[in-house]
Amino acid sequence: MTMRKNSLTVCAAVAAGLALAAIAAPASAADFTAQDLTDDLTVVSGPDGNVLVGADAAGLTLVDGGSAENADALLDFIRAETGQDNIAQLVVTHWHPDRIGLNETAGEQGAQIAAHDFTLQYLKHGTDNEIVGDLAPLPAAAVPNVQYYDEGGVLPFGEDEIRVGYLPQAHTDGDVYAYFPGANVLAAGGAVINDGWNMMDWRSAGYLGGALDSYEILLEVADDDTVIVPGSGPLMTKADLQAQFDMYSEIYDRLATSLKSSFSPEEAIAADPTGDYHPEWADADRFADLAYHSFYAHLRGNPRLGAIP
Repeated sequence: MTMRKNSLTVCAAVAAGLALAAIAAPASAADFTAQDLTDDLTVVSGPDGNVLVGADAAGLTLVDGGSAENADALLDFIRAETGQDNIAQLVVTHWHPDRIGLNETAGEQGAQIAAHDFTLQYLKHGTDNEIVGDLAPLPAAAVPNVQYYDEGGVLPFGEDEIRVGYLPQAHTDGDVYAYFPGANVLAAGGAVINDGWNMMDWRSAGYLGGALDSYEILLEVADDDTVIVPGSGPLMTKADLQAQFDMYSEIYDRLATSLKSSFSPEEAIAADPTGDYHPEWADADRFADLAYHSFYAHLRGNPRLGAIP
């Protein structure tokens, strides 16, 4: 009953946020900024977070595409920055609505749309989700047409390549990263956020322990010179990524202690698992609630969690 009550509280808060988002005006070009990483890779930042933009002879390569509400303004901004408007490739790092706004445009242009199979399933069939809102099935043209499984894969990009890798149960169960080895640029997608708490979509099998596993994967990919593009917020280094891993590891241990003590979600939140970490970030209680709920599918057999009495 306690878990149900807490879930309803979260749902109400999310619904209120979605209602406010629904009446917000779409973005304009003034809402976006660009930061060049190399001659052919640029980070475009806007209301939905970061989009990594590549341009070569084939056209545009994008990692994520913002929301549908802001898609036109985003593409107009990218066109002004690059001189190109044809999307050749789009890597979708997970299924949430703030990542898939350019899917339909890309599909209509004949682009390769790459995603993990789980993300493809959500986008093809839709999903009910009380955390980020329900998703209707996308039009056929918007559904990914390049399908990766746990082993990931490779896409071409000029004289470089894009290594797409799976991040199991990070933010959802279908997260991927996109690494450009020639440029040494790593787009982490929604699995890494650098301007707020990373909300675990446990309804899509996101799990704080899985997020830690995914950080370890990303730390293996990166080196000290890698430019890491988070889903939102400022660019990161490997040291920044390690600091986040250490922070979330400590929070994981605190939540695990609450779980082993049979705390309710309210009690776990009251124990202040985020402590002194990032007081400037909003919604610490909501993050703690979602992270705590994410443990429930992992009460047995997870080596990070340890023995449950």
